[in-house]
Formats: sequence, structure tokens, C-alpha cells
Amino acid sequence: GPPIETVKFAPLQSDADTGGLSPTEEPLKTLIDLKMDTDVPDFMTASRDEHLAYVEKVRTDASDFVAAVEALVKMPIVGVRNDNPEDWITASAHPELTAFRRAARFCCSDLLAHDDDRELVLERCADLEHLRDWSLSQSTLMAKLVAMSIERMYLQALARPLAAGTLTDGDWRVLLARKPDWGQAFAFGFGDEAASFQRIFELALKGGDELREVLGFSADPGQRMLESLFPRSVYKVMVLRDYRLALNWLKSASYFQDAQGLTAKERAEQVTSGRVRYDSLPFLFTMFVPGLSRLHIKHGEVEDQRQAVAIGVAAAAFRREQGRWPESLDFLPEEPLDAVNGLPFLCEQGQIKVRDSLGGSKTLNGFRVYAHNADGEDPGGVKATVAFTIIDREQK
Repeated sequence: GPPIETVKFAPLQSDADTGGLSPTEEPLKTLIDLKMDTDVPDFMTASRDEHLAYVEKVRTDASDFVAAVEALVKMPIVGVRNDNPEDWITASAHPELTAFRRAARFCCSDLLAHDDDRELVLERCADLEHLRDWSLSQSTLMAKLVAMSIERMYLQALARPLAAGTLTDGDWRVLLARKPDWGQAFAFGFGDEAASFQRIFELALKGGDELREVLGFSADPGQRMLESLFPRSVYKVMVLRDYRLALNWLKSASYFQDAQGLTAKERAEQVTSGRVRYDSLPFLFTMFVPGLSRLHIKHGEVEDQRQAVAIGVAAAAFRREQGRWPESLDFLPEEPLDAVNGLPFLCEQGQIKVRDSLGGSKTLNGFRVYAHNADGEDPGGVKATVAFTIIDREQK
């Protein structure tokens, strides 16, 4: 057949080259090593007092953890250095990502515990954005997805200071404008995963002990049996077949950046039309790219979460002027459309059902704006993947 096309990636400065923070250095070491044994109260249903009790308990029982969080959010973002760059397979665990998420949960709870303190709320908002950006500074796609989870956690927590009327209109304009370029982040993360796959490809053709280490083969009888079922000759064929498909995906990564104004599904159609279908993903490539076929959906959902907050802020202003929550979104100057399907956002007001992180539920008074799910169906606000729920403060 025709020769296999090889993509040559421009040399990038690694975290090690730029002297990034090592997971063995403080304050990251403490955040990674300390395991919190206290569950964070639910962000939506737990009371302000419950969050305050949690924060005080952590400050008393895990003062080193709190000190490490406070130090990290004040540090300039320099990336996290891999002390053993050759160990790129085992480095995929990324313990620092769990640390970033744990620190973000604490900052969210502290924000909710002091949701009527404007100065502290704004400080914690900046801290959460900083933790999100620490995760975004990592090159891998997994790090981008963790950054997205921190972003959504942060945005959902903003419902409490909004209900309390803590922030000014100017504060909200500034907060809503401070958003990452998620398209660029996903494109860069995708390129990192494709570069890793190219490394596997090169090792497969080279063979020898280095490939054996990548595949995890050892002298163990079970591993020898695995090698007999998955011989190197078969592995090479799989890689040669899948690498072409991986290259197509790499070429199409630009749709995250070059699709301004399109819905997530329209972005996906740019890839599936005449290139490579989602149901024909490279077998080996998908082992190293989590949720590849849903990236366009995740991209749209994180954009929709911020848009839902903006709609909630407008609804809260309507309530201040009219003395009631809006019954529809007709009060907005333009009909807001979601980034996944291009469908109108939906809302609920009055007695609405809310669920906590343990699967329990309550019926409380408030307002919720939400988006259709990825399949285009209306799931109802309580089941929606993208939702922003404002609970009337007098119930807390």
C-alpha cells in the first residue's frame, strides 16, 4: 500500500523545559498527599451554616491542606513539571489534577459559606479561575476536561451569591467576561494526545524491549499469555491501520477553533463530512483519548453553562424590578440559544425540584434555567446536564 504519512510536530517547550512546579514540591506535594476524609456539603441543597461548619472543620483538622490551597492560588501559573519525561505512560495518572479539583471544592464551599461577603466571594471567584487555569496549563486532554469540571463547579456555585444579591451588576459583567478559549484548549489537548499516539506508532515499528515496556509485558505467566494473544505482528497491523485515522482526527482538531457561531453538532459535522466518522475511531487511539467522540458536546456544554449563568443574572434583575421570577425567557432582548443544538434555553420558576450529590431531592422555591440535552430532548430541569438553579435565600 501507499506509505504511511507521518506528521512532524513542531518542538514544544515542555513543562520540564520551563521549570514548572514538580508534584514533589510544595504546595502541590501537600495537596496531592493529603487525603480529605470529610465530604464537602452539597453545593445546591446544603445550607450556608453547613458549608461554614465544613470550612471551619477543614481549617482545624487539615490546616496544612488549607495553607497549601492558599499558597497555590497566589502562585503564578507555571505548569506542572514531569520529573521523569520518559515515563509518559505512567504519567497519565496526573495526581496534580485530583489536587486541583480537591482545592476547587474547598474554595467553592468557602464561597458558599460566605455568600453575603462581597470581598470574599470575589476573592474565591478569582481563586477558582486560577485553579481552573492551573489545570488548563497542562498539555493533556484529560487536564482540559478537569479544568472544565472546575469551571462548571464554579459557575454553579455562583447561584448562591446571586440569590443573596451580594455582587453588583458591574461585578457580574466582569465575572462573566473572564472565560477561557475552550476551543483552543481542546485543540491543544487533542494535539497532545495525537503526539502520544505517534510515539506509540514509532515504538511499534521499532519493536524491542521498549515496546515490551509500553505494552506492560513482563515475565509473569499471565502477561506472557497476553503477549501470545496480542503478538507484535498483529499490533503493528493495528497501528498502521489506526494511525491513518488518528492523523485525520489530528487534522480536524481545528474545528474546535474555526467554528465560531456554529453549534456543537454543526462543528462535529465539519469532521464527519468527508473525513472520518465517529463510529470509525482508531481502536488504539481511543485508549488514550477519553471521550473523544463527545468532545464537541462537552465543548458546547461548558459554553452553555456560562450562558445559563448570564440568563440567571438577568432573571434575578427582573425579579428585583418586578417582585417575581419571570415565567418565561421572553423578557430577554434576544432568544438565547444553546451551543450544542442551537435550541432555545428553557426555564422553571416557583416550586422546583432539586437534587443533591447523594441522589436525594427537595422541592424548593426558586428559578432554574436549563438547556436541552445533547439528543435535543427536554429532560426537565432537574435532569438537565446544563442547568443553573437559584434557590430563594429565605429558605436557607
